[in-house]
Amino acid sequence: MGTNLTAGCLMIFRLSEKLAKRLKVRLRNVAPQDPNPFADWSANLFMAGATPHIIMTNTASLYSLVVPARGMNDERTFVRQILGSLQEMLVADGLQTLHKQFIAPVTGTLEFSKSLNRSVSGSMNDLVVQAKSHLIGNPL
Repeated sequence: MGTNLTAGCLMIFRLSEKLAKRLKVRLRNVAPQDPNPFADWSANLFMAGATPHIIMTNTASLYSLVVPARGMNDERTFVRQILGSLQEMLVADGLQTLHKQFIAPVTGTLEFSKSLNRSVSGSMNDLVVQAKSHLIGNPL
């Protein structure tokens, strides 16, 4: 029998301080890593030119998406838009089964947390450099 990765799990969004401030979310603790690696995501706010963007990175795999932050000024809007963008990207990458089995079942129970560790944050900062280059059209 297979392991049910979603049993008792929730969706964790690990927000940078900058993003938490924008969304008006108070971060109290660092949640332990979710047993379902597909439900644990880290997010940061960054500027590409004059436009704010959000990078959301799977904490375990570093699979990432970048979306414009326009209109995302509270947790409700953030959750709705980021989950929609995540689903769209997974479908575009042929990973709709992964979304259906491991992500969709846990999106009803959310937790906001501080970042898990500096290793993930450092990797995200490297990805932001690449994203900025792509978004504003400057080669690395």
